[in-house]
Amino acid sequence: MKKMVLTVMVLAMGTFAMAQKTPMTPEKKAEMLKQKETKAQEHLAEMQKELQLNATQMDQLRALHEKRKAEGKKQMEKNKEARMQKKGDRMQKMKEREAEMKAILTPQQFEKWQAQKQVKRQQMKEKMDKKGFKEMDRQKMEKK
Repeated sequence: MKKMVLTVMVLAMGTFAMAQKTPMTPEKKAEMLKQKETKAQEHLAEMQKELQLNATQMDQLRALHEKRKAEGKKQMEKNKEARMQKKGDRMQKMKEREAEMKAILTPQQFEKWQAQKQVKRQQMKEKMDKKGFKEMDRQKMEKK
């Protein structure tokens, strides 16, 4: 029984420890990119050693690696444009809904409705702060 309780406690603590999320700083991001590039170079060196690749084959592998990297960046940019388009569509719909509400409500009701929306936004910000969202993420949400 004691072993079972101890096992459950260890698993629970491990789960909570993994759930902790640290914010990504520009320094950490740069370090991660550097590590990623280093690992790629190590992988190529390991392939050369294990497969006994010649210089021509290594050059071809490096070119293939660069090509894949460029395709990935291109795809990311394409996805970024799509996300920005969706954001613009959401903003347009939000403005349309607000205009419809303004047409339906009296000026006093509309002001009260906007105040309620602002209170809900503030509550959401506080909730996000409790969950540990980064300041930068909160600023992005405020811009919306």
